[in-house]
Amino acid sequence: MRYNVEKIEYWIRAQIAQPQADRIEPRSWFKYARETPHFSFLTKGDAPGFCRLAKIAGQRINEENNDIDIIKLHFPGIWAYSNKKWEKTGYSTIAA
Repeated sequence: MRYNVEKIEYWIRAQIAQPQADRIEPRSWFKYARETPHFSFLTKGDAPGFCRLAKIAGQRINEENNDIDIIKLHFPGIWAYSNKKWEKTGYSTIAA
């Protein structure tokens, strides 16, 4: 695997500091990542695994910041897309 939770977490932190794609547009972590040079190699087969790991990485970032929703603050499009998806499925948490 060319990515793991630690690499994705580092990448998300870098995107917070210096975004390389539109953070307002509602879309998945996968679609956002494909627009950046670091993860432009991702294919559709990577989408489920990448999104799962990105969610775990985002949860870690939020936990480090006293549960302030840093992801919602810096990636409103991804948050809105994910929130809408989770409301449809009733599935909102992933065990790390």
